[in-house]
Amino acid sequence: MRTLFTVAHYRHIPRVMLLAQSIQKYHPQDRLQIWLTDVQQSLDLPDWEGVSWHYLNELSDTSWEQMAKKYGWEVFRENMKVYIGADLLQRFERILFVDPRSIFFQPCEDLWAAADSAQMVLIPELLQADGHPKQEVILNQGIYQNHVWVARQTEDSFDFFSWWKSQVKEKGYVDVCRGLNADRYFLEIAPSIFPNFTIYRHPGIGVSHRNLPERKVNWFQRTSNDFPLVLHEFQEETEYPASVQPLMSRRERKLWEAVRPQLGMPELSNTQQKIRASLLKWEARIHRFFDQF
Repeated sequence: MRTLFTVAHYRHIPRVMLLAQSIQKYHPQDRLQIWLTDVQQSLDLPDWEGVSWHYLNELSDTSWEQMAKKYGWEVFRENMKVYIGADLLQRFERILFVDPRSIFFQPCEDLWAAADSAQMVLIPELLQADGHPKQEVILNQGIYQNHVWVARQTEDSFDFFSWWKSQVKEKGYVDVCRGLNADRYFLEIAPSIFPNFTIYRHPGIGVSHRNLPERKVNWFQRTSNDFPLVLHEFQEETEYPASVQPLMSRRERKLWEAVRPQLGMPELSNTQQKIRASLLKWEARIHRFFDQF
């Protein structure tokens, strides 16, 4: 029995239902752990086959409590996959992390097998030298995906996760212009300082809005660049193809989506996010200007 895990808020539960169903369909022998980065609330969690629910108070390392006081909701959630992964590796030979907004469309046996001789399997965002019109954006955000990866239980893995935890604990902010992007940038460094990392190139794994310009998805044949479409991450429900429909009623979805996270700092409002994005663009232009000298 193999273990997959995801990290979510209560408001992600309608999306996680699609992930859980896809795992049950293509990997019924595997088990999915859903970790909620929230305070346990008086809500009845769904009872899905092959799924178990978990909270952060189950972790042996409690230093995450300090992180909840300085990171926003989403950044805190992203960073917690590192803590949870480190804990799970103490108990399971292999673990596969997958973002709660992802859906499997075919089995991923090759991805599991890629960890046979590796401590960790990373998925690159880009597969072609010139296939993405904004490849500099990807280079700036991170070339390895933090939305899907596999880790195997080895001494090197324990060393890596110990280091990774120490980094996100202090530097897990999102500030791309200053070289910070939650847990993701540390994956850029890892292959050069830790042995036995594998870079697994597959056009049908880790497909998302970020890399669609270089991946031609055929929903009728379930392919990406003529390879089997295995795993797709959807940022918004509006990205779903016609063949993917929410499994909960609109009323149920609204109930879950209205639950406000209790761990992490409140996120910026939409207006504040737009102002921040505009300021960051000007900051980047200023940096580019001075880089000329």
